[in-house]
Amino acid sequence: MLNLLSNLIDIITTLITFIFNTIMSFINLISNIPTYTTFLISSINVLPVVLIPFATVSISLYVVLLIMGRN
Repeated sequence: MLNLLSNLIDIITTLITFIFNTIMSFINLISNIPTYTTFLISSINVLPVVLIPFATVSISLYVVLLIMGRN
């Protein structure tokens, strides 16, 4: 019975930590959107017209991977 309560407390603690980390990650994402947008615009501003779609896709993928932590 004591083992069951201990496991239940561990599950609740893990869920609370998960929810807290999810909220903090979302706040971090929202706060960094202007930085990512500035990076994208300043990088693409100097390129020829032919390269703009490829640069947009590659920089967007970089930002997504950066957010996921797999850079």
